[in-house]
Amino acid sequence: MPDRAISVPFGKDGTISLSVPDSRIAGILTPNPVAVPAQDRVIPDALARPRNSPPLHDFLGNAGRVLVIVNDATRPTPTRRFLEALLPDLEGRSVSVLVATGIHDELTDEEKARLFGPLKDRFTIHCHDSRTSPTEYIGDSKNGTPLHINRLVFEHPKVILTGSVEPHYFAGYTGGRKGFMPGVAGYASIERNHSHALHPESKLLALEKNPVHQDMVDALSVILDRVDVFSIQAVLDGDHNIVAVEAGHVQDSFEAAVDACNRIYAVPFREKSDVVVAVCGFPMDSNLYQSQKGLEAGKLALNTGGILILVSECRNGLGEGLFAKLLRAGRTPADVLEQIRGDYVLGAHKAASIAKLALESEIWLYSRLPAAELDGLHVRPIPDLASGIEEALRKKPEGKVTVLFSASTLVPLQETPVPA
Repeated sequence: MPDRAISVPFGKDGTISLSVPDSRIAGILTPNPVAVPAQDRVIPDALARPRNSPPLHDFLGNAGRVLVIVNDATRPTPTRRFLEALLPDLEGRSVSVLVATGIHDELTDEEKARLFGPLKDRFTIHCHDSRTSPTEYIGDSKNGTPLHINRLVFEHPKVILTGSVEPHYFAGYTGGRKGFMPGVAGYASIERNHSHALHPESKLLALEKNPVHQDMVDALSVILDRVDVFSIQAVLDGDHNIVAVEAGHVQDSFEAAVDACNRIYAVPFREKSDVVVAVCGFPMDSNLYQSQKGLEAGKLALNTGGILILVSECRNGLGEGLFAKLLRAGRTPADVLEQIRGDYVLGAHKAASIAKLALESEIWLYSRLPAAELDGLHVRPIPDLASGIEEALRKKPEGKVTVLFSASTLVPLQETPVPA
């Protein structure tokens, strides 16, 4: 059997060339192909035909001050293109931009340049800081989560919420309501909300009965009673082309974007394999905390006792440090889970997810992280991806490998066998 050449993206512009025996490949999963609309028209067309809302110009009316909420650098959201499309309607108004970082780090200068380009000097840009930014308490969710939202939201008569909708491993999906909660929420709110990630209904593609999502909807309901919000949500394909934009009412545009998202990222496959290579891809490969989403997708295609190889540059290190501290607190994955059963702290959901996977399968990582930095995390670093895959296949002599591209967003769905 001939070898199959596979090109794996690594970091912003890098690629890794692999050669794997065709007989050992169970499948190569990529986002489903869909038609790509004219990129110069897709955003303006959505703005002209919003869902359950007047067009943007009419929505803004005579408002002199406008707040635009945007995603941070860990998402592939076309923020700059959104802002360029908004410029004609923002002309003559005082515009502030609030970066919905949640608990992520403040933007670096390089990230700010990438997100905004020359527009970074056109607006007043604020990076939300969940610990220090002034917030306003707006009540508790039905689940008892205290809802503290950045005060800037309530200091502007008109808010434009931008984002992108992708599968999310415990919120069901990113986008829409998530721009407020956790995007611009206080630390205590995010911590309590993320504690619900341990609930069995908090999972990929799930909204109904999902307590994480419900907190977000509860926060949104209060915000919409106090502030006028116009939402713009993009859905991208695996190559980051915009395939759909939905605008208008926050929930209506979000739900329409979810439908488009499912058509791209819910990918069928037949059989699980003993080795899975989960390739995160830029920019979701910024750190291990973010890249853990690739493990969530990868394990759906992995046989119990298999080897999951995560491919992520991790150029910004481990990310949120507490989850690494929690992992190191246990000598074994079982020890980690035992410790997490106590009081929840932010990061525990990530640590628990890694520990659960490590209990029954091996986790290997190809990244730029020094091997010593992974000590105690129950993750094995590999210095070379090609040789790592070869070793994994040697350890599983009867097994095959499945390669997942866009692993931070792709959701492998195993097909139900048709009875003979």
